[in-house]
Amino acid sequence: MAQKPLMVTYYNANTLALSTLTSTPYTDVILAFALPENSQSTTLALSGNLPSASDLKSDIQVLQQAGIMVHLSFGGEVGLDGNPINYTLLSQNVSSIADQLAAFVTEFNLDGIDIDYEDTNALMNATPYNGVTFATDLTNDLRQAIGADKIISHAPQPPYLWQDTADAPYAQILTNTGDAIDRIYMQYYNNPWYVTPVSQIIDNYNAIVAGWSGFSGIAASRLLVGKPVAESDAGSGWIPATDIGTQIITPLLAAHSDFGGVMGWQYSSGGPNSPWVTTLPGYLRPS
Repeated sequence: MAQKPLMVTYYNANTLALSTLTSTPYTDVILAFALPENSQSTTLALSGNLPSASDLKSDIQVLQQAGIMVHLSFGGEVGLDGNPINYTLLSQNVSSIADQLAAFVTEFNLDGIDIDYEDTNALMNATPYNGVTFATDLTNDLRQAIGADKIISHAPQPPYLWQDTADAPYAQILTNTGDAIDRIYMQYYNNPWYVTPVSQIIDNYNAIVAGWSGFSGIAASRLLVGKPVAESDAGSGWIPATDIGTQIITPLLAAHSDFGGVMGWQYSSGGPNSPWVTTLPGYLRPS
């Protein structure tokens, strides 16, 4: 029997208590982010957008008791000091980054780690370091560090896994890591050419599942469609929740009985009363 589609959200602002998620249909929440302390450091710390460590441990326990999986995201564009993340430095210290993320998993009893890696130049052009090698090594080291029972996800942008992109970097990463990556949250936003019209999303999703020359594809259960929860959450790519249901979820569920589900950035945009919460479950799990 195919798994039920997942409904995943990122938590990036403690203006709403994490515990409010227990009244929602979300299956997973991703805490954003674990970040380098500054541009010259490889030491990771939790974002100030998250609750204090003691409160966070309590909140995570409440969510897990309610059946919601809790993950921690590493990456993004800027570190804790507000400067761009020095991925070149991090690429020279992969084992340390993996060990630190594994330590967070142990300390907070997390269900997994999400890698939000978006260094386009390194991924697409292998400069000033090889982004494919970095993401591959980090994933494999992290899998070894956290074991097989924890979840590893990645959240790439569409250009990194596009069927018309020669040597699409995430096709290489998925091939290099085998089954180490459990989920892909495709960020179908902030890339206007790749997400408009919506048929582009459907075509790309289907292509990733089917594969192409040099890439064998992945199961639909591993691939989730990412969208902004509110129009203010992204520069482009937002569409109403009803349109996500009719134009994306419905056709993908019809094509793939193991459709992975949806990811929303971010929970604080509407919280437990957002259209995502009130609308999407009816499309993801139609009676």
